[in-house]
Amino acid sequence: MARFFLSFFLLLLLAFGAGCGGKLHRNGDSVHSGGGGAAEVAAGDEIFDDDLEDDFDDEFAEVEEKDPWEKVNRKIFRFNLFLDKIFLRPIAVGYDTITPEPLARGISNFFRNIKEPATVLNSVLQGEVGRAGRSGLRFFINATLGIGGLFDPATSVFGLVRHEEDFGQTLGKWGVSTGPYVVLPVFGPRNLRDAAGDVPRWLVTDPLYQVKDDTARWTLRGLDILEARSRLLGFDAVLEEQLDPYLFIRESYRQARAAAVRDDEGDGGAPFEE
Repeated sequence: MARFFLSFFLLLLLAFGAGCGGKLHRNGDSVHSGGGGAAEVAAGDEIFDDDLEDDFDDEFAEVEEKDPWEKVNRKIFRFNLFLDKIFLRPIAVGYDTITPEPLARGISNFFRNIKEPATVLNSVLQGEVGRAGRSGLRFFINATLGIGGLFDPATSVFGLVRHEEDFGQTLGKWGVSTGPYVVLPVFGPRNLRDAAGDVPRWLVTDPLYQVKDDTARWTLRGLDILEARSRLLGFDAVLEEQLDPYLFIRESYRQARAAAVRDDEGDGGAPFEE
């Protein structure tokens, strides 16, 4: 029963993020009054000329192209929110309440550190040998001086900033298109490129996959998910304020992943992504 619970628990991490919507363009022509009602109407029509219509058409076409499964995605999105509300979030709130801050930070450091080898491999695949070396050094320092990764002397003492890379980013560096946006049941937002990158991430670079004992593996995985969800509790209020949470998450995810591929941010990964 405990193994089933932990397996089900793994599937409940939702990815959240922060972002913004698109931008509409207006024609720069001015409208002058003084020619009577018909003239004003004609002048007004001039604002919404064919060029502006084309802008709208292009914008909506792009949205439809990148999210062709929106109707289904929205249903899965609501399902994921429901699961989070009745199951994962209450447990995360309890975890956040009873776990002392130093212990919670140590748990977070541990799970971040065991993911460093994935960054090393993906950095090499992207041709970023220097970054791969720094990530490898971070892993060694934190695993030894940091007592198994519970502490982060690589950052606090040696100034080695953490930089996360995954297979989805590597595919993006190689020029693979993102593909359509998709919301996976339980796992949350993805694009097809990132979904494809999840497979080698789980099978090749996921250190927990190498743990042979089932109970230990699923316990660690459940704790990883719980810790990650607890860090998102402050974001819940932001999501509730959105007129359309689905669009908010979708555009946030797109922008975060685009920035990660461009290496605009040191942390590399999409915020709130499982």
